Amino acid sequence: MLMAGYRIKTVGKLLGIPRNTLLAWERRYAFVVPQRSPNGYRLYSEADVALLRAVKAQVDDGFAVSEAIELLKLRHEPHEAEGPAVGLAESGQELFDALMVFDRDRADVILARLSACSYANLIDGVFFPLLQRIGEGWISKTVTIPQEHFASHYIRDQLVGMLLRLGCGPAEGPRVVCACFPEDQHELGLLGLSVRLALNGWRVTHLGARMPQESLVAFLEEHPSQMVCIGVTFAVSSDDVDSYARSIRAAMPSGSALAMGGPGLPDDLPEVDGVRFHNRIGELA
Repeated sequence: MLMAGYRIKTVGKLLGIPRNTLLAWERRYAFVVPQRSPNGYRLYSEADVALLRAVKAQVDDGFAVSEAIELLKLRHEPHEAEGPAVGLAESGQELFDALMVFDRDRADVILARLSACSYANLIDGVFFPLLQRIGEGWISKTVTIPQEHFASHYIRDQLVGMLLRLGCGPAEGPRVVCACFPEDQHELGLLGLSVRLALNGWRVTHLGARMPQESLVAFLEEHPSQMVCIGVTFAVSSDDVDSYARSIRAAMPSGSALAMGGPGLPDDLPEVDGVRFHNRIGELA
């Protein structure tokens, strides 16, 4: 079984912290205690990386390491009447208000306050609820097209930044390809999935929106992968899904898996060996 996590060399590159410094912090302060792989390598979780990133930010601002750790404990200690979920909901509201008036600087300040929050919590507690609210507002015409575009592009920038900071997952991790169904241009859910898979130890190749079927087949024949995830956000027929799934599956090695998810999948799904279907893209993680 694959143990998800990042080795110390990868963490050092992600955060710009020398290996010896990471080891010294672990020995002296023990605020991050990585797991150990079967062969003895340290494995840092995504939460570990988030905490180390927050401590480094405080140290870069002039605080001692011990002071930085205590400041973070005070900042994130929940009050009696509220917990982390409430804080994320409030931040999501503030972020929505900033984006609706096209204030990127204010949005950046709001996200900076959440620097120690895990990527998974940011995605589930802030970005995706905000996207859902924007989508509902666009349908009800309480959110304009410029507002929807500005906010969507801002959130896309954050998700891409997460994936890049994670290095698309551990280099030694199993390979997964993430792409949208042909002509499907809505990739934000798929980007969130790519980040989650990278956090879970997969090495992600994100091909994104509007990926032609023939091009994906050619790519998979040249770059074998253990899994392929396809996002489907607009309605497609059962016959189209069946033909597409069989074509992609034929280009993949035996023992690999094809997963398709999203609201565009039909109710009468075909049965194709080695293919799994889900109603939501996020379930593919």
